[in-house]
Amino acid sequence: MDQEVVWRLGEIAHLGAARSLPSALGGLELLHLDAPRREAAELAFYLCLEGELLIDLPYGRFLHLRALDACELGACERVLTPVESATVLRMARG
Repeated sequence: MDQEVVWRLGEIAHLGAARSLPSALGGLELLHLDAPRREAAELAFYLCLEGELLIDLPYGRFLHLRALDACELGACERVLTPVESATVLRMARG
């Protein structure tokens, strides 16, 4: 099973060449969430711009993104749950 990666953009300079952020700009979507949202099983990149976001994944796993955190997820179903509210940039990678 693939390992999820969270990028803390404030610390991205320390990553060097080991990791790179997605560079393609196709499929961008800006989401303002104030309730849970079920997402299809597709490759996607998420950047939390404001607030906090919990991403529920299969098998009881989850990610917690804060403002300026980002992650890229493989093709698995997920539920995006804001903590109060969150603004998220989503990029489909399929």
